[in-house]
Amino acid sequence: MYEQPQLPLDTLDGEQVRLHDGPSLDERFEMFHAAHPWVFEALEELTAQWVAAGGGQIGIKALFEQLSLVTAAHLERRALQAEQQLHLALRAPTVRATPGVGRHVPAAQPAHERQRATAHT
Repeated sequence: MYEQPQLPLDTLDGEQVRLHDGPSLDERFEMFHAAHPWVFEALEELTAQWVAAGGGQIGIKALFEQLSLVTAAHLERRALQAEQQLHLALRAPTVRATPGVGRHVPAAQPAHERQRATAHT
């Protein structure tokens, strides 16, 4: 089996080697995680599901690809639900108060719906 060589990321005194100016990899992770804690939790969950299903090694790229698919599907479902709720809200009959009466009665049916209802009878 091929074994990837390990890069020396720590110096002898334990200080992390910086390959560029700016925050270290650990600092960048902490900043990202503080802003988006759900990402790491979702990656852990996907990994647990993979292992429970009998999967072997899996790379972070594959996990992120699966996460993007799951997230896109979830957002698509939420958008569809919102669209359906809006559609139902727009089609729901409006209710108005009748002056002098202590109950509500449905408002008049819009003209386009009256025409559609009479066309089917």
